[in-house]
Amino acid sequence: MATDKVLLEVLNNRFTGIVEEMGYIIHRASFTVFIKETWDFDSALVSTDGEIFCYPRNIGVTNMLGMRMDDAIRAVGDVQPGDVIVTNDPHRTRGMCTHLPDIMMFKPLFAGGRLLCFAWCFIHSSDVGGLVPGSISPTAFDKFQEGLTIPPMKLIKAGTLNQELLDMILANVRIKVRVEVRGRDVRLDFSGTDPQVRAAFNLPTYDKPNQWVVLGIVN
Repeated sequence: MATDKVLLEVLNNRFTGIVEEMGYIIHRASFTVFIKETWDFDSALVSTDGEIFCYPRNIGVTNMLGMRMDDAIRAVGDVQPGDVIVTNDPHRTRGMCTHLPDIMMFKPLFAGGRLLCFAWCFIHSSDVGGLVPGSISPTAFDKFQEGLTIPPMKLIKAGTLNQELLDMILANVRIKVRVEVRGRDVRLDFSGTDPQVRAAFNLPTYDKPNQWVVLGIVN
């Protein structure tokens, strides 16, 4: 196949189309300014040995070409169809993850019962706990002050959500509203957000479409 230049070009364009579509889906589906405005995310296809063989050329940070995923794959162990692995741990992934706000996910892709490759992505999360909102503080001197560390773990196991892991992650971050789309209406549930405080962070809305709430929906 290496000498069949036509087939290689066809596969190259096909794989590029796949990873770019992945990137645009991430961009459209996200609510954080880190994704919408700064494009701090990426997607890729990764071989079973952990080597990236295709990534987008025009969306996301597009600088992960030399990233290796082999240690993260080994840390997970056996995988099966329907699994989705999540991690942000720079140490257990041996440098695949950059810092704790960069949450990475990858999914094994099978055909005929055979593992073909992995679909991988990362996003810069708005908050993963730690010293300050946003989880980036120049005063932090170890990763435990930066936020929650997630070793490579299955967020979805064979198609079933690992609710306990998700609950643990959500309990350790400051990420502030539940959005429900009901037909043409959007319902915002702020029951999990912080109460009123004695500081300049309160936002009265008086049940009106406050401009900051609208901005959060648009972003």
